[in-house]
Amino acid sequence: MIAFCRTARTAKEMIDYLGLKDRKHFKTEVLNPLINQKKLAMKFPDKHGSPKQKYYSPNISPSKTV
Repeated sequence: MIAFCRTARTAKEMIDYLGLKDRKHFKTEVLNPLINQKKLAMKFPDKHGSPKQKYYSPNISPSKTV
Protein backbone atom coordinates (compact mmCIF):
# COMPACT_ATOMS: atom_id res chain seq x y z
CA MET A 1 0.00 0.00 0.00
CA ILE A 2 2.83 2.40 0.85
CA ALA A 3 4.50 1.86 -2.53
CA PHE A 4 1.11 2.15 -4.30
CA CYS A 5 0.65 5.56 -2.67
CA ARG A 6 3.85 7.06 -4.06
CA THR A 7 1.32 8.85 -6.24
CA ALA A 8 -1.49 10.46 -4.26
CA ARG A 9 -4.52 8.13 -4.34
CA THR A 10 -8.18 8.36 -3.40
CA ALA A 11 -9.68 5.94 -0.89
CA LYS A 12 -11.63 4.37 -3.78
CA GLU A 13 -8.42 3.73 -5.73
CA MET A 14 -6.86 2.03 -2.70
CA ILE A 15 -9.99 -0.06 -2.05
CA ASP A 16 -9.99 -1.22 -5.68
CA TYR A 17 -6.24 -1.94 -5.56
CA LEU A 18 -6.71 -4.15 -2.50
CA GLY A 19 -9.84 -5.81 -3.92
CA LEU A 20 -11.98 -4.80 -0.94
CA LYS A 21 -15.70 -4.04 -0.94
CA ASP A 22 -16.47 -2.39 2.42
CA ARG A 23 -15.33 1.26 2.55
CA LYS A 24 -16.07 1.61 6.29
CA HIS A 25 -13.98 -1.46 7.13
CA PHE A 26 -11.17 -0.18 4.90
CA LYS A 27 -11.13 3.21 6.64
CA THR A 28 -11.20 1.84 10.21
CA GLU A 29 -8.95 -1.18 9.75
CA VAL A 30 -6.53 -0.11 7.01
CA LEU A 31 -6.48 3.61 6.21
CA ASN A 32 -6.79 5.20 9.67
CA PRO A 33 -4.10 2.98 11.24
CA LEU A 34 -1.69 3.85 8.39
CA ILE A 35 -2.41 7.56 8.89
CA ASN A 36 -1.97 7.25 12.68
CA GLN A 37 1.36 5.46 12.16
CA LYS A 38 2.36 8.28 9.76
CA LYS A 39 2.87 5.79 6.94
CA LEU A 40 0.26 7.65 4.88
CA ALA A 41 -0.66 11.33 4.92
CA MET A 42 -3.65 13.29 3.67
CA LYS A 43 -3.18 15.69 0.78
CA PHE A 44 -5.78 18.02 2.37
CA PRO A 45 -5.34 17.45 6.14
CA ASP A 46 -7.84 20.16 7.09
CA LYS A 47 -10.58 18.60 4.93
CA HIS A 48 -11.02 15.02 6.15
CA GLY A 49 -14.32 14.47 4.35
CA SER A 50 -13.44 16.19 1.10
CA PRO A 51 -14.44 14.24 -2.02
CA LYS A 52 -11.10 15.37 -3.48
CA GLN A 53 -9.11 13.93 -0.54
CA LYS A 54 -6.10 11.86 -1.54
CA TYR A 55 -3.53 9.98 0.48
CA TYR A 56 0.19 9.59 -0.16
CA SER A 57 3.35 8.16 1.34
CA PRO A 58 4.80 11.11 3.32
CA ASN A 59 8.42 10.07 2.80
CA ILE A 60 7.83 10.36 -0.96
CA SER A 61 6.56 13.61 -2.48
CA PRO A 62 2.98 13.30 -3.71
CA SER A 63 2.52 13.35 -7.46
CA LYS A 64 1.53 16.65 -9.01
CA THR A 65 -0.95 14.86 -11.27
CA VAL A 66 -4.65 15.19 -10.48
